[in-house]
Amino acid sequence: MRSEKLLTVTAIFCRSLAWFPVCILMLSLRAEQGEIALLTTLFEEALTSVHSELQILLPSAAVCAVSFAVQLIAYQIGHRLRTSPRRAFALKAAAAIPAAALSVFAVFRLSGSLFNAVVLTAVVVFLPMRGLDHSPDTFFTQSHFAAFLTAVCLSALMLHYAKLPVHSAWYLAVTAVVAVLYLLLRNQFMLIRLVNRRSNTETQVPQDIRRTNLILVLGLLLLAAAVFLFRDQIGALIAWMRDTAARAVYGLLALIAKTADKMTGKYKTDEEEMMELPPLEGEFSPFWLILWIPIILVAVIIWRNLLSDWFYVIRSMIGRLIAFLRGDLRNSAKDRHRSDSAEFHDTETILRRKLTAKQEKRLWRQKLRAWKAMPDSREKFYAGYQLLVTAPAWETGELRDSDTVREIRSKWLAHHTPQDALDAVTAAYHTDRYAERGLPERAIPELTAALEHLRKQRKGAEHV
Repeated sequence: MRSEKLLTVTAIFCRSLAWFPVCILMLSLRAEQGEIALLTTLFEEALTSVHSELQILLPSAAVCAVSFAVQLIAYQIGHRLRTSPRRAFALKAAAAIPAAALSVFAVFRLSGSLFNAVVLTAVVVFLPMRGLDHSPDTFFTQSHFAAFLTAVCLSALMLHYAKLPVHSAWYLAVTAVVAVLYLLLRNQFMLIRLVNRRSNTETQVPQDIRRTNLILVLGLLLLAAAVFLFRDQIGALIAWMRDTAARAVYGLLALIAKTADKMTGKYKTDEEEMMELPPLEGEFSPFWLILWIPIILVAVIIWRNLLSDWFYVIRSMIGRLIAFLRGDLRNSAKDRHRSDSAEFHDTETILRRKLTAKQEKRLWRQKLRAWKAMPDSREKFYAGYQLLVTAPAWETGELRDSDTVREIRSKWLAHHTPQDALDAVTAAYHTDRYAERGLPERAIPELTAALEHLRKQRKGAEHV
């Protein structure tokens, strides 16, 4: 529970901090129009050197802080008063309105712009309150993160082309914080989802799994941070490795050249080479062919890995052409398919005519009658449940192979009647499969009743 509360608070913090670039953009653009007033006397005396920058950053931080507090209070109210939506709405409004008034006053005093105070409060404080009644893993999703990155890029570009201070350090810091927290949130929520995938109740993630996973994620984040912080040193190291490799290759080629000249008796000292005239055209040493060895090796590797498919296609075309000229194309094709040494085999697929809705229902009823004739047993229950999920009463594509029995029941509740048709079957399934207490005595009759409901229901007749 403590970890889930921490994840919820972190997600709400990301929702609030994601509006920081928008606040900086609006305050900067309004400041260009001369609407930024002086700070209060306290701030003027203490922060005279960074006066203009704080007039942008302090209101942005204040609005985000108020937004975080309001969202946290609204989530707690909605979580505790789930059964009383009207009362929860009234309490949320009672908490949000004074906070919004405080935000308007603070932004107006810090920036001197009433427009910024009203608009930023309305957007940053009230808009993120939507969706707080949902699951915490939906508070800051991939769409929210993509929108945040888009806002960062667009606001920075607009400030750059408007020739205004971009505050790149703050942009980078906020982006790094939100990105790290987003990755941690996605990682931990995915763990919770995997652990509770086949569970009736909310199960806590085992501590050893959570600890190991956090170590891996934080290790990757620290590695990325180290690469970013020491990018100049790493770039210098890569350049040094590049120059060293180039010198090594040049030295190897020079050694091969001197070896070839020495074996032919044409080896000269450095002084003789400097005083000697360039060799006449036409002189050639066969030992220079040694240089072709690495080139040939590289060419063979490229041919083998990249051009082998072309070679196979050309060889197959030539083989089919020869077989066609000989008149035994079909026989050669059959022999090629039967060969055990072939690289792959073509598979011939026979398409069967799709059954109509009436034929599917008739076939399903035949399987249902055969199922009823089976003796009561655990195998009969699971065979009947498989028959239940393949009933024609379901809409096409409504069920997926990855759906759990609880998800199947939820889909029935949402789109079919009677809504309690699968309740007893789902409970019996969980009792035997997950609780391991065996099937209840009424499991087979209740499953039979559910199958009868599906047999009588027409496909799509009760679909909402």
